Amino acid sequence: MDEVESPSLTEGQFVDDESLDDDEDWEDWCEDGNDVEEVLCLFCSEKFHSVEKLIHHLKEYHNFNLETVANRYGFDVYGRIKLINYIRLTHPLPNFWENISDSIPWESENFLKPVISDDLLLRYVIDMEDTFESGAIDADMEVVNHFTGYRKQDRIRTEAYMNFILNNPALFRDKIVLDVGCGTGILSMFAAKAGCRHVYAIDQSDIINYARDIVMENQLENKITLIKGKVEDVKLPIEKVDVIISEWMGYCLLFESMLDSVIFAREKWLTVDGQVYPNSCSLNAVAINDKIMHDKSIEFWDNVYGFKMSCLKSTVLDDADIAVVKSETIISDICCLKILDVSSVKVDELNFQCPISLKINQAGCITALVVYFDTFFSKTESFSTGPCAPATHWGQTIFHLRDRLNVEKGEQIFGQFSCMKNKENHRNLNVNIVLESSINKNTFKLQQVYYLR
Repeated sequence: MDEVESPSLTEGQFVDDESLDDDEDWEDWCEDGNDVEEVLCLFCSEKFHSVEKLIHHLKEYHNFNLETVANRYGFDVYGRIKLINYIRLTHPLPNFWENISDSIPWESENFLKPVISDDLLLRYVIDMEDTFESGAIDADMEVVNHFTGYRKQDRIRTEAYMNFILNNPALFRDKIVLDVGCGTGILSMFAAKAGCRHVYAIDQSDIINYARDIVMENQLENKITLIKGKVEDVKLPIEKVDVIISEWMGYCLLFESMLDSVIFAREKWLTVDGQVYPNSCSLNAVAINDKIMHDKSIEFWDNVYGFKMSCLKSTVLDDADIAVVKSETIISDICCLKILDVSSVKVDELNFQCPISLKINQAGCITALVVYFDTFFSKTESFSTGPCAPATHWGQTIFHLRDRLNVEKGEQIFGQFSCMKNKENHRNLNVNIVLESSINKNTFKLQQVYYLR
């Protein structure tokens, strides 16, 4: 790569995208405000352009402090997610939590499912969890020694990135790095520690304000420039980058993922011989037999702490579920549905249809199809979100079958898996699954449509 000239910006400064072009008007930049994300209050109809403003509003107008409630019950990130979704679904009064004495009404795994698509408050909770929850930190990570740690589930992915970057300094030394969706800036700091020349880190959410403080606290402001804005809209002070890093993966790999933005950045800024990390992902499926989960997911709504909510059964069946599956419930071999080469994949390839082939290795019944992904940085560096691997915050995506399917050991199940972006909200997914078999008396053909929203 040719020598890159030093940018005219002061290195390490925090940049709002509009500051890169003094002539660019805010209203023009966000197209009359249509691209500005909003977050809905938990207890009223007011909307805010940042989670921080929402939190202030909750305290001032509703006398509700999310952290106070979370700390009272010792919630981790999953507890916070359940609490938020419970409030959005049931619409309690702000002081509801003060009157709970016994069982917590939002304990069910069903409340892990977002009530509002792309809820900024949920994204904020997950982003903050990456930084501030308790757990051990590798002693070699002095660039983040002010953190109290990571929860075990989130250490899997973070340490995979850390190990790859720090164990392969030759890939980063003296390189210009772009961090897409930088969050708290942890990947940028790993790259800085690996010896890169400079990192440009982009994020459109308010979490970048914390990233700025974190970068300065670790005295990396001369190595990392933070830019607030959408990847598709920002202007970098340089023409090309050598490396793109990003933690873009979503549930079921592509739900609410940032892969579109990574592809955009790759096409616009990456040098011809540049690299994207992680460089590939595989989407995999297994069949499970978990009658307890199947019963709870469907029958639960007949008695929700004394109240009938049976109308929500169809929603449970239509919507894919997110949970950690017990490995002992797997009754089939693994079927690889799709492999994405991040260095070359095109946006239109993210809508796809592929065959399903599952060999049953244990007699019983199929209650759900479980989909997960594996992420690869190199031939030796990877991590899995599968049921047989240590749990991550992604869990697995569970497609509950309407009816249990009886199967025999050795039986081969065929079908199709179709994954399409929702036309109204491209961050959501429409999934169509067809399963069929014709062995002995177990002849069946099942077709079911699911939504990740």
